[in-house]
Amino acid sequence: MRIGFFTDTHLGATLYRGARGWRTKEADISDIRRGDVYGSFNAALEVFLKERPDIVVHLGDLLEGRASATIFNDLTSVMNGIRTLLDTGIRVILLEGNHDFRRYADSKDQPFTVIETALSDYLNRGSLVIVRAGEYRIVEGWARVPIVAVGYHDEGDNFRGLSGTLRRAAGELNGKRAVLLLHQTVGDVWGIPEFYRIEDIPDNFVYTFNGHIHKRKLVVRPPRIFVNPGSVEYQDMGEAWDVLELLHLYDYLERTYGHDKALEMFKRVVMKGVVFLDLNAPRIRNLIDPEDVDPEGDEFPTYYWNSSRPPVFYHPLPTSRPFLKAEVQQQGVGNFRGALDRLLTIFNGLGVKAPVLSVVARMDEGSLSNLQAYLLGLLDAGKLSALRVLYESPVEFEQEEETDHEDKYAVFGKYAPVLRTVDGDIDEILDRKAQKEEAKRGEKKKLDDEIEKLKERVKEKILSALKEESYTEGGEPC
Repeated sequence: MRIGFFTDTHLGATLYRGARGWRTKEADISDIRRGDVYGSFNAALEVFLKERPDIVVHLGDLLEGRASATIFNDLTSVMNGIRTLLDTGIRVILLEGNHDFRRYADSKDQPFTVIETALSDYLNRGSLVIVRAGEYRIVEGWARVPIVAVGYHDEGDNFRGLSGTLRRAAGELNGKRAVLLLHQTVGDVWGIPEFYRIEDIPDNFVYTFNGHIHKRKLVVRPPRIFVNPGSVEYQDMGEAWDVLELLHLYDYLERTYGHDKALEMFKRVVMKGVVFLDLNAPRIRNLIDPEDVDPEGDEFPTYYWNSSRPPVFYHPLPTSRPFLKAEVQQQGVGNFRGALDRLLTIFNGLGVKAPVLSVVARMDEGSLSNLQAYLLGLLDAGKLSALRVLYESPVEFEQEEETDHEDKYAVFGKYAPVLRTVDGDIDEILDRKAQKEEAKRGEKKKLDDEIEKLKERVKEKILSALKEESYTEGGEPC
């Protein structure tokens, strides 16, 4: 018994979220985006048709329902693809996600209502299950264990609705172990604590699969496994890889595991994909490569995701287009160019699509012109599919550096010497805050924790120094 999973295909999406001002060689950026989304949707279907799992599950956000101008064309593509799976004998489960709704449409014109109507024959035969938002369905007899499928629930009530649904479903199972399917994000994926907690999932759900957040994630807490397959296509610039960091990761993999294995593992880093669960081999052992261990933890690096051993298989899709980003200082242009050239060569060898690249350039205008000429050359050569360069004048930063040499604590009078003792700690706090502004969402919480620890250290140092110096005011210790 094998189940295939994909999620967050967002058919109809035409933008790179969180980014504007792109340059392309020929096509409009919206055309590239639309083509990528459809390409990865169809590539996922091809993997399922080749591998022939018993069941295929889409975990929600099939469509970008808000793109109402094209929604009916997108619906046709969805229904044709699902029919192809069903006609080959593969059973299908579809969850309605929060992006599957069409703005300003009544219930009969909502995309999933249209899908239910068009595919009613399959629903009546029992080979297709559709679970609408706010609903759940227990599917018995399709797998070795029951499958509980839950549509998107409103998150505005602090998940009380979702919690009630999961408790009711668990009660109906009468203690049976089951597979849980959700659109909602489970666990702390981006450092945002308000996602649904793993600890709140009833214990009899041994395998939990969810979508919603596009980052791939694997959590193993024996004997339970939590999997977010991630979207099949990059969707926003929050997922972009920093050029230098990505190349450093490749170099680490090559040093550690050798050239061939490093390339195979690197595919799992830059390519989105689909996931399979093999219920004939449900052991946790060998969940990840290359370590032959029984893993346990909250998150494994993307390059450890297994593509060759049970029970969870990951299949990268070469159709997915990577998103890249970089911040380039004037003195670092040479390093950046060398790193980007190497990375693009590796991508080309793996058959990865030409990436999109967003650059923040901090340099004088002459250096900026040279950098832009180099990047536009890559765009014209087809090595980049889309490019955006944001310019920040280095003069602003030079002025900020000059003010750092002033005695900024003089205004504190007799307390200035105490505050000067923590000057380095305060700079460290400011550095962490600057890092937080540019960090991925998953790193922000860690930086917040570091900032709070540094603040506590500053407070302790100040109190200790005040005590040692016996500062007083009005005869009383400060």
